[in-house]
Amino acid sequence: EHAARWGAWCDENGFARATVVPGSTPVFLRYPVLATPERKRDRAWARRELDVELGVWFVSPLHPSTRAVSGCPRAADAIARCINFPTLLGDRFEAGCSNGA
Repeated sequence: EHAARWGAWCDENGFARATVVPGSTPVFLRYPVLATPERKRDRAWARRELDVELGVWFVSPLHPSTRAVSGCPRAADAIARCINFPTLLGDRFEAGCSNGA
């Protein structure tokens, strides 16, 4: 399962794993990770280092509106930092992950 491999990659590279509710069995369509705001803004590192295209889910607190919303610090953090990795990768993931990237 690629989600488990992304979790291991997070452990090896200093990223927090996706939160899983105890007793649940999630099915990850994409694997969410909190990165630095710089890594979210310039996602070319993932293409270079891992040969994957990163996704972003959170770009505003009220999708699709770009209107500012105050008093939502967790939303602001997700907007600044949340990226997601693909979970349908085929054999490409094995090569990219095995080099320590």
